[in-house]
Amino acid sequence: NCAPGPQKLLIIALRTEICIVYLDSLDYTHRSLPLKDVRYSIAVDYDPNDGFVYWTDDETKSIRRAKLDGSQQENVIYDDITHPDGLA
Repeated sequence: NCAPGPQKLLIIALRTEICIVYLDSLDYTHRSLPLKDVRYSIAVDYDPNDGFVYWTDDETKSIRRAKLDGSQQENVIYDDITHPDGLA
């Protein structure tokens, strides 16, 4: 069976944007994910089963998530977080 599209990816938190690099493409250019209101992203992780990227935002003191196409963006945790600087 052939997978539809790239399978190896690298997701990078760059403060005000989250970028993706497809490692099994011909070039390694990165592109920004179409996310809204990313203020100070610190940590990032990806759930390949559900297709969500998760990130922490140190300015809004929250953990957020969205699909790679920017849809279904939402806060996961936004109360009682002092320094959301790690995620696993």
